[in-house]
Amino acid sequence: MDPATPAPGETPAPQPPKNEATPPVTPPVVEKTTDDSEVEAARKRAEQAEMRANQLANQLKAKEDAEAANKAKELEEQNKFKELYEQEKAKREAIENEAKDAEAKQALAETNQSILADYSDEVKAAAKDLDLALPDVTEEAVADFKAKLDKLQARVGQQKVTPNNPSVINAPGELTGEELRQTLADPAKRDAYFRAKNGATAMMMAPPKG
Repeated sequence: MDPATPAPGETPAPQPPKNEATPPVTPPVVEKTTDDSEVEAARKRAEQAEMRANQLANQLKAKEDAEAANKAKELEEQNKFKELYEQEKAKREAIENEAKDAEAKQALAETNQSILADYSDEVKAAAKDLDLALPDVTEEAVADFKAKLDKLQARVGQQKVTPNNPSVINAPGELTGEELRQTLADPAKRDAYFRAKNGATAMMMAPPKG
């Protein structure tokens, strides 16, 4: 028989109270592994790094802006130079064209005078009064001009000026150069003059058109 078990009629012996509650667990103590000063230093380093990055970005932008401004200025200067060059080129071309025109006019006048030199003063005066002149120095124009002067010479009745006939003397009854110019300036007198010469009318001596 178990000694703890009371016999019939006996009072059981008192037992110490049993504590069945779970004892509280004490949380482990976490030791600090990072000092607050290190955290602060890291934060400052991060801020400095960010400030440096911003500074570099600003410097890069400023450099890019400066380069863009220089490029724009360079283009502006190039455009001004190009504009000045175009102006000078236009002026030079205008001067060259004027010089060419002057040379062409001089060559035309010299050729015109050279051709007229082979004809009498009466023919020269008639050609002037009829506004008969060499239009240009092409072979076709020269040949046409000479043909008209030859017809005019035949109607006037004078010989061409040649080395064998350097000067033409008016035959008796012939008009002088001044008289001929006055006659040709008057349509009625001109018509009568050509009728008297060879039956030609003043209409035949009209200036060529075009």
